[in-house]
This record gives sequence, structure tokens and C-alpha cells, in this order.
Amino acid sequence: MLKELQQLIRDRDACNQRLEDYESEIANIQHELRGPREVKGIDYSRERVQSTNHLAFGDAIRRLGEINSHILLHKEQLEQFNELINTIATTLELFDRVEYNVFIMHCVKGMKFADIAETLDYSERQIYRYWDRVKL
Repeated sequence: MLKELQQLIRDRDACNQRLEDYESEIANIQHELRGPREVKGIDYSRERVQSTNHLAFGDAIRRLGEINSHILLHKEQLEQFNELINTIATTLELFDRVEYNVFIMHCVKGMKFADIAETLDYSERQIYRYWDRVKL
């Protein structure tokens, strides 16, 4: 269960990152569709730009549609990840408070057992005993 939880958290984080990337791409496409701003002056000291990377209107509309469908899929996937993580969290609530804290601090926060012992004010050996009870 430990590895599955860690993988779920990584997958959820990756899904959130993809959603942020899609939102950023939408903003970039919308910015490009607004077109160039009013020209206020020409700087003849710079080299002339021969080509631009302008996105055609039809391509932009097609890409926005693709992005929106991807966003919907990722939001559904994110909901599934959150449901699974909540189910695991509910299971973790069956542990006593110290066992729960050891599990969360080690698996979710990535803390070392020595740091957990110091934080919870237990011996490192006792933390290992709690860990033996909760690792699945």
C-alpha cells in the first residue's frame, strides 16, 4: 500500500502539473490570437526578422479544442486520484495517532526516521517499532 500511495501522489502531482501547463498554453494561444500590438516606433539598429512563428487561426482553434478535451480528461483523472488518496487516508485513520504521524511524515513528507523521532519526541528505535506496525 505504501508504494501505491506514493505512486498515486506522484501521479496526482503530475496531473496537476499537466493542467497548469495546459492553462498556460491556452493563455499563450489567446495572447497570440490577439495579434500584434500597435507599433509605436521602429528600431533600425536591430536586425530585421524574416519570419515569425505565427499560429494560423484554424490551427489555434483546433489546438484549443484538443487542450480543452485533455483538461476534462485530466480533471476526471485528478478526481479519481483524490478519491483513492482519500480512501487510503481513511484507512490510515485506523492507526493510532503516533503510527499515523510516522506514516505521513515518512511516506508523504519524506522525512528520515531520526528526524521523525526528534519531531515527535520519541526514540528512533520506538519510531522503527511504530513503522513496523504501519508499513504494509
